[in-house]
Parts: sequence; structure tokens; C-alpha cells
Amino acid sequence: MTNENPPTPTDSPGFSRTLGIFLAVLLFIAALRMLIGIVPVPLRLIMPVSVGVSVVFVAAPILALYAAAKYPWTYLRSFAMLLGGLAIWWLGYLAAQRATQPMTGGAMMAISQSGLIAWCLAIGSLLALRLKDRNMLVPVAIFLALFDLWLVFAPEGLVQQTVVRGTGQGLAMLGYQVPQVRTVSAGGLAAPLLFVGPADYLFISMFFVAIYRLKMRTRQTLQALVPVLALYLLVVLRFSDVEIGPIRLGALPALVPIGIVVLIVNRSQFKLAKEERLVTWFLAIFGSLFVMWRISQPPPAPRVVTLPSEPAQVRPRLPRLPGPYDPRQHPSAFPSAPESRQGPR
Repeated sequence: MTNENPPTPTDSPGFSRTLGIFLAVLLFIAALRMLIGIVPVPLRLIMPVSVGVSVVFVAAPILALYAAAKYPWTYLRSFAMLLGGLAIWWLGYLAAQRATQPMTGGAMMAISQSGLIAWCLAIGSLLALRLKDRNMLVPVAIFLALFDLWLVFAPEGLVQQTVVRGTGQGLAMLGYQVPQVRTVSAGGLAAPLLFVGPADYLFISMFFVAIYRLKMRTRQTLQALVPVLALYLLVVLRFSDVEIGPIRLGALPALVPIGIVVLIVNRSQFKLAKEERLVTWFLAIFGSLFVMWRISQPPPAPRVVTLPSEPAQVRPRLPRLPGPYDPRQHPSAFPSAPESRQGPR
């Protein structure tokens, strides 16, 4: 079993073979996103085409990040990528929101999504530069998997709070969008079918850059990671409405299979001392018990806001009129209070 050599300034693959491939894949995804927003799909082909498109849009960024991991990253290069990616992502999103034509909005959203992958790569490479030893990947992978479980399934986790509050705007802006195929043309602006959290691609970047720099099994990790995440995606698509206790299969933590794949594929590369093994097992066992306990807790009761009752309307005093007073001939200056109806919650 041979290990791949990490890049160095003297034998780096060069811009054309690393970042060039990365940019080419992003351009391909952007063009495909636009095409999906333009070309309608026959009803009988919606299901297979949706599955195929979803797998492509999840797997293609992984291939791009794998290629970019071979670039000889430094702090300066990572910060430059971060600033550029954030600018493209944010300006593209704003332009898409303000676009008056679907074609323009679709183009701007495609550009914005490319910027999102770019800043995920930048932050991942910055984190990878801090990992100086192979053994550090073990507790990092375990912690990230447990933290993602807490975020997705715990009552106070970010995903659960988003579902309870119904605030999907943050996902629309921060999430990587897998486009939805339709039977009619959307004019270029494809609606999202599902969202992938940016943390997933961020930490995939971190693992790829670190594994490559530390002379570990980069290619084998890619070969295992893509089919595992594709299967994970199919479970989300097929069983999105299934709930197993507090776990809803429509929202699954992707850092769990990512961490498992990294640890299993590279298990022969880790040489933990006795103390390191004890600390790692303590982290895994205690962290798992804590996360399972939090997941098993019932969600907090929704807050009930009591609105103050409406003060009774005061009708103006009518002027004294000669002769007998008939209220039907002198209607009030204010209309009567409308009948109270329960609106949608």
C-alpha cells in the first residue's frame, strides 16, 4: 500500500491541474443548474431524472474539492480564496434576489452557489493547515460527527429550531441548493429541491487537504465517500417523510458518514499512543451518551403569546334631535366591530 505524496512548492501539480479542475467543475455545475431551470422534463421521467440530478449536484462539488486539495495551500492563498468566494457568493445572491427576469436570477444564483463552494474550500484549507499530525484527525472526526448529530436532531439544535420556527430564509441563503427538475420551464431560475449545509463541504475540504498534506489515502477516501453520500442522499429523497422517534429521515447529518469514511479508510494511518486512545474513547463514549440524551428530550412547548384584548369601541354621543329618536335613522360614525374569525396560524 503506497501513500500519495503531499504537494510542495517545487513539485505542485500547478494551477491548471488543481484549481483549474476545481473551477471547471464549478462552471459545469452552474451551466447545468441553468439548464435545469430552462428545460422541462416529461412527467414519466421526473423521478429518475431528479435522482440523477441530485446525485450529480452532491458528488460534483466533492470531486472539485478533491482536485483542489492537491493545490499547495498557504494561509495567504486560503485567505485570498476566502475573500473572493465570499464576494461572489454574497453579491451573486443579492443580484439574484433583485433580478427582474428568471434567466438573470438563475445566472446570478448559479454564480452565487459557485462562490459558496469556493469559500467552503478556503475555510477548510485554513483549518487543515492547523492539523500537523495524522492522529489529530481521529478526535476531530468524532467531534464533528457528534456535533452534527446535535445540530440536526437535538431540540435546541439549529435544524430543529429552523423547522419549528419555519424560518427557511437562512437555508435559502447559506445552504447549497440541489435544483428541482420540473415538467414546465422555470425560465432559468431552478427552484431548490433540498439543501446541503455548507459545513459538509467545508469539512470535506478540510479532510481532503489534511489527508493529502499528511500523505494519507486521499484517492481511496474519495472513492468511498462519493457512493456513501450518494446512498445517503437517496435515503433522504426516498424516505423524507419517515420519522423514527425524534429522527426525521428528511434531514440527516452528513458529517456522520463523512467522519466514518475518513476514519475507516485511513485507519492504518493512525498510530495513537495509549493516553491518546483513552482520551479518544472517552470523547466518543461520553459525547455519544450526551448527544443521545439531548436527542431523546422532548421539544420545548411552543410559546403562547397572549394578545391584549381589544378595548370596547366608544360610540360618539349623538346630538339631541327634535322629536322621537330612532337609531336606525342616525347610524354611528364608526362601523360596528367586525365578527372575529380565526385566521391561519
